[in-house]
Amino acid sequence: MFGEFKGTPIGNYLESANYADVQFGMFIDELKKAGLYDNTVLFIFGDHYGMRKEEESLYTFLEKENNIYLNDTQKTLNFTNVLAGIHIPGMKKGVIDKPVSKLDIKPTILSIAGIESENDICLGRSIFSTKDYASTNEYTIITKDMYYDSRKWVYIDTNEDVNMDSLDEETKKKLEEMISNLDIELGISNAYPILYKIDSNSSLSSGNSVNSENVVLEQSN
Repeated sequence: MFGEFKGTPIGNYLESANYADVQFGMFIDELKKAGLYDNTVLFIFGDHYGMRKEEESLYTFLEKENNIYLNDTQKTLNFTNVLAGIHIPGMKKGVIDKPVSKLDIKPTILSIAGIESENDICLGRSIFSTKDYASTNEYTIITKDMYYDSRKWVYIDTNEDVNMDSLDEETKKKLEEMISNLDIELGISNAYPILYKIDSNSSLSSGNSVNSENVVLEQSN
């Protein structure tokens, strides 16, 4: 089914993704049979780090399928990037083609449901807001064209360092504000102790683990 990738880590990963896709399709069919599909908001997103970053078959597959060569920055972003989709009853199909984060899921769902709370704390923003970049808990920032690797800004397409002196004042100010906001967000999240809970198998698990990536979300009928 997967040709040269069958039996490789990426081939096995694609087989598991195909299985999950079929099962999700069955779930959608049951929602429609029960008359719930047209009155239900569905938000599905992938997990990250399903494969090792060093797995060459991953990049061979990505480069072959897209007929492109990935530089080091693009490899880093593709490794952490996940797809996500939203089904919102009454909304026409479309694509939000900007970096957003898993931190944006909660505020997005609250926005769709029309829920507002002055006492609620959200580190993210609704994906329907004007925010056009995503930040992560690894002290990195992703815009449509640039990537901040916690030390410097890099152009995503060329993998070249951004010469800050060559940027206009407005752009430099915007990038500085992104880093400042990241400091504030991480300061808030790191100020609270991680809560733990014991599951039925008595294994220790984090109760507030949130990860974020650069994702593209699609709304559909």
